[in-house]
Amino acid sequence: AVAVFARVMWVEGRTPGPLMPLSYLRRPVFSAALACAGLMTFGMYALLFLMPLYFQTVRGGSPFVAGLELLPMSVAFVAVSQAVGYLNNRFGPCMVMTAGMVCMGGGALALAFIHEATPLAIVELDLLVVGVGLGLNTAPVNGVAVAALPPERSGTASGLVNTARMVGATLGVAVLGAVFAARAGQDAAADRFVAGLHAALGAGAAAALLRALLALAFIRRDSLPRGS
Repeated sequence: AVAVFARVMWVEGRTPGPLMPLSYLRRPVFSAALACAGLMTFGMYALLFLMPLYFQTVRGGSPFVAGLELLPMSVAFVAVSQAVGYLNNRFGPCMVMTAGMVCMGGGALALAFIHEATPLAIVELDLLVVGVGLGLNTAPVNGVAVAALPPERSGTASGLVNTARMVGATLGVAVLGAVFAARAGQDAAADRFVAGLHAALGAGAAAALLRALLALAFIRRDSLPRGS
């Protein structure tokens, strides 16, 4: 993958009318949007990978019940997404994206301290906070990336930000899954599982909070046109 990526960069830098002009990566707002997209899914997909296992392995639920227990995150995401347009126009994408990643990071950090005896209501509240953060982030990060490039390159911007999201998701499951496995081992005992969960979600929370700092530093209030 590293070799192929290097080859793509080499070709794109020397091809007239490239699919992905490398000069766009030198635009701070666009590069920050790509980094934010990748860091957002880095922790998020690891959480989606591990929390159903927690509900089943540690709390003894069935797969169907585990799905129901994840619903607060999905419901919060859908509900908050409806208000993002207004919030962007009112406060600007910098504040919305920063608040979103603080919610995602804070929710993931809170989940990093749960154990088998944690009241289910507390776990659900943490998932609700993560869902709020996800709802605040998904649309603005796409909008900022597209607005950072010329209109004729909207497809390029959209494709790159979605690629960044998928790369972040893949690395999140792989890297944080490895962190989890290193701490949990092959033993399915609840205490070992929880130790692995703490390490993986703690690292995911750190990535989310780093992304909040990136948004605060590079995303301006006018990075997204009004009404977007």
